[in-house]
Amino acid sequence: IMGSPKPIVTSADRCRPTKSEVYTLIASNVKASHLLNWQPQYSLTDGLRETVEFIKSHMHLFKPEQYTL
Repeated sequence: IMGSPKPIVTSADRCRPTKSEVYTLIASNVKASHLLNWQPQYSLTDGLRETVEFIKSHMHLFKPEQYTL
């Protein structure tokens, strides 16, 4: 999406602690779809593409060199 062949870099301070209370994170919209009769308006790829474009056009709002929780 970004057109940049960057390697994935990990940092110990950004990884989930080994004794974390959450063992598995699973994202799904199935429950919302059934309970609320809801359907997403964007595919994951389209949503990521729009997010990248927003960030590119609003870089003054971000500090990419700084890790912030």
